[in-house]
Amino acid sequence: MIYLVVSLLFSAQAFAAGGGGHISELVYPSINFIIFFGFLVWKIKKPLSEMFTTKANEVEEFYKFAEQKNKDAEKKYEEFEEKLKNISKELDLIKSEAQKEEDLYTKQVNDEKDKTLERIQRETQARLESEKNAMIKDLETDLIKKIISRTREQIGGSSDLKSKVTNNLISGIQ
Repeated sequence: MIYLVVSLLFSAQAFAAGGGGHISELVYPSINFIIFFGFLVWKIKKPLSEMFTTKANEVEEFYKFAEQKNKDAEKKYEEFEEKLKNISKELDLIKSEAQKEEDLYTKQVNDEKDKTLERIQRETQARLESEKNAMIKDLETDLIKKIISRTREQIGGSSDLKSKVTNNLISGIQ
């Protein structure tokens, strides 16, 4: 500030017109400037101080906020690092669970397949037995019909046999 006053005093002398001026002529304007500058500083000091205090508080709050965010980010980073370290264990666990599920599913499918095959075999066996019995019955019926027809032919062709059969039937009735 003193430098400013001194430079004003000397520069005024260099620019003064007429060459007859003396430095003492600048004393009153310098005092006037000093009083004005002092008054300005006195009036602006409090608002400037409050502004700088407010800005300092805001910066401090922002710094604390940034520190908290940094701590939170570091905590999350550590959690992710821990998860990444344990990911191979988790992957092995998932694989083993999937293998267990696959084995269980395969066992269930095989059991169901075996039960289905057994049921199909039983049904097939029963169907074959039923068809066999039906065929045997048909064969027996055909055989009996053929035997009866041949017997009729033999009995019908021979009168001697007719009389024997008639006598046997009559004796069986009495």
